[in-house]
Amino acid sequence: MKSTLLNGILILFGVVFLFGCASSRETLAPGERVVLGLLLDTTDGGPWGREGADVVEKARAAGFEVLVRTAEGGGREVQERQARELIRAGAQLLVAIPSAPDYSAPPPERERPLTIPVIACGQMIPGLAPDLFVGPDLEAAGYLQARTIRERIPGRGVVLLGGPEDNPGASRLRDGQLRAFAEWEELRGEETGIAADLRLDDPSARGARLQTAEELARPVRTREAISAIIAFDDKLAGGAAAAVEEEELAGRILVAGRGGELAACRRIIEGSQLLTIYTPPEALVAATVSSAIRLFRGMDPGGIAGSLGLEDRRLEHNGKEVPAVLLAPVPVTRATMIETVILDGLYPVETVYGEATPD
Repeated sequence: MKSTLLNGILILFGVVFLFGCASSRETLAPGERVVLGLLLDTTDGGPWGREGADVVEKARAAGFEVLVRTAEGGGREVQERQARELIRAGAQLLVAIPSAPDYSAPPPERERPLTIPVIACGQMIPGLAPDLFVGPDLEAAGYLQARTIRERIPGRGVVLLGGPEDNPGASRLRDGQLRAFAEWEELRGEETGIAADLRLDDPSARGARLQTAEELARPVRTREAISAIIAFDDKLAGGAAAAVEEEELAGRILVAGRGGELAACRRIIEGSQLLTIYTPPEALVAATVSSAIRLFRGMDPGGIAGSLGLEDRRLEHNGKEVPAVLLAPVPVTRATMIETVILDGLYPVETVYGEATPD
């Protein structure tokens, strides 16, 4: 456990150092005018809104002229329209952070490729055909979730609380979870003991709460076999933790999430959630801007990850393979809260801990 967390921390600082150095050296030439279009969901400081604002700042520091459109939760069709507005306004490169992602592929007749390079940041937008994806390595995140849980409760039952079937990110996360379980079985000779493998059509805290309550309402022997719930994200983890607390099983049934949300960090300090997984925003922003510079200069998208010192990877998107810059996830527990999200500047100490005393 300690070695896993230490490795995560070393990866975090290594990635931040790598991208920080790269982005400090890589700027556009003085007087070179390059217009970067940025599609955002929101700038209210919530998930991805904060990263979007940081992309604007870092891109301008690198020499880009930045044009921004904000969907405010308008969804895929709004962002498709805004993408074309940015092109008409002179954007030469597009970075898209999805709004309310709809993962169902649009009809083939509606697929209209854009005329400029596109970077999908954080998540894919099915209506846009990206040249490059920059975001968290969800398979690695799922692996860390499952491995951490299994180290705490070897050989006991786990409920996988996954995202919708049509969400490719949920599938990648699950692949990582199952890989960790398979490795554990091979190395330790212990069965995984998956009590339930669920995909939620309603990926909300309420949906997760109801589904978890249903699992806990099963016959006593089945219920007692559940010792952990691994959720697709912190929103689902919050719903699961609420159901566990209602049954007065907090502490006996461990909950894992993903996303590094403030509410999840607070639950970790309070003891109702074991861990969350997050990608440091600084690493994501630096990788996005560095990738934008390379893409604009004509580098093959398939070689950008390697040029940043990362493994060349590809993700399937709408039946096509998209080159990807996948960033290492970092696990956050009560023991590592200070050296991860706090030192990373994600949240102030008092916001996370409240009246509790940091370890």
